[in-house]
Amino acid sequence: MEFDIRTNQAEEISVLRFADDSDCLVASGILRNWYGGVSVSDIKSERELRIFSEEHARNLIKALNKAIELGWFKE
Repeated sequence: MEFDIRTNQAEEISVLRFADDSDCLVASGILRNWYGGVSVSDIKSERELRIFSEEHARNLIKALNKAIELGWFKE
């Protein structure tokens, strides 16, 4: 079951969606892996980047926050 972080509706959660699908490779969700950890994925194309530890996840969050602070995003 997919959970859309923007709507807060779900049953058994295995996917956390945070963006809409597009025609290009765009990270749109986080998938729970059966062996532990998660994958940040373009759900439409199923391409992914694996994150195996809480420390890795925290550092990714810090990096994204720093990118926002530095004004790297156009929106």
